[in-house]
Amino acid sequence: MIPTRPASPKTRTPQLGREAFRALRYRNFRLLFTGTVLSQTGDFLQIMAQGWLVLVLTGSPLSLGVIGFCQAVPRLALGVLAGMLADRFERRRLLFLSQAGMMAQSIVYAFLVATHRITYPQIIVLTLVWGSLNAINQTARSSLIPALVPREEMLNAIAIHSSAFNLTRTLGPALGGGLVGLLGVAGCLWINAASFVPLLWALAAMQFPPRTPAERSSRAGFGEALRFVRGERDVLVAITLTYIVAFFALPYSRLLPLFARDVFHSGPGAYGLLMAAAGVGAVASTLALAAFGRAERLARLLPLVTLLLGVSLVGFVCAPNLGVGIGVLVAFGALQLGLRTVAATLIQSSTPDALRGRVTGIFLMDIGVWSIGTVVIAALAEGVGVRWGVGIGAGLCVLAGAAAVRTERAR
Repeated sequence: MIPTRPASPKTRTPQLGREAFRALRYRNFRLLFTGTVLSQTGDFLQIMAQGWLVLVLTGSPLSLGVIGFCQAVPRLALGVLAGMLADRFERRRLLFLSQAGMMAQSIVYAFLVATHRITYPQIIVLTLVWGSLNAINQTARSSLIPALVPREEMLNAIAIHSSAFNLTRTLGPALGGGLVGLLGVAGCLWINAASFVPLLWALAAMQFPPRTPAERSSRAGFGEALRFVRGERDVLVAITLTYIVAFFALPYSRLLPLFARDVFHSGPGAYGLLMAAAGVGAVASTLALAAFGRAERLARLLPLVTLLLGVSLVGFVCAPNLGVGIGVLVAFGALQLGLRTVAATLIQSSTPDALRGRVTGIFLMDIGVWSIGTVVIAALAEGVGVRWGVGIGAGLCVLAGAAAVRTERAR
């Protein structure tokens, strides 16, 4: 597919501020970015409100961990299928349908909360539905980006798209901390349902030639993707490191309601600030990455970033107060999304279009790995306390990062 070119190619400028956003000169990518900012702000608003709802209903760290597991495990179970669908059908249409399904889920969820009928088992079912649709949504969205910009703008486009994710990860919880108290959980869910409309419109407004689906059997197609990943060392390392971070480090985010209430002795406002903190660092990181031309220059730093990421999470666990905790999470967010943006760009730029959906599906299964890690870390937190539970995971991430650094230096 040929990306829609900007109207005036001569508008390029060496100024860093403008160059950091150069992928937005392409109309289709601009539509995706704008719709994503609004839609994902609602998603994170719902996630924040849901975490507080579960804490109020159950008061249990393990219950929060189970919801985190249900939210992410479909990515592990359906990652391969989502990739196959993205390689066989028009990715824009697949993204549109998954977004429409997630909108319907939010409407049902809001109705049950507003009418005081919601129960913890219902939250589990609704979360599994959301996670299943989101597995298709994220794979189709990530696979679509290379069709919207030229290859040389890939890192810039993925960094900008990641900045949208992290901007919304900051805005959603920051708004949610106040809106939960003002409008209640149901009000936050209704806002999320409305936030899908701009992205659905943006997808309908995109213009480019239809994509010819790959003609392969499901079994052969998946085997081909696995062989490709095994044969590309940089791709294999990038996927492995994202899996390690997902299992050992990222589960902390599902337990932030406990940090807010039991460690820092605060309420939903503090919870929203903690969720937003990592997003602030991530936005800064991805905008800085947008100024780089190619991800290959940064790929060899991934092991070191993994090590530093684990160290920063240890710092959060040891934070003596809320202010220090927020500051450390800013650094953590910058490292985590820096790692993921470079890994995603490396994978997208190294993978042939015919395999892109399946390889992207394998990469995005890190969210499913996150779900398993969440249950493990939450179970530890239930037994030894939230600080020690998250701290053990952080320490193991440090050890894995150190081993990866040593291996990289030996190359």
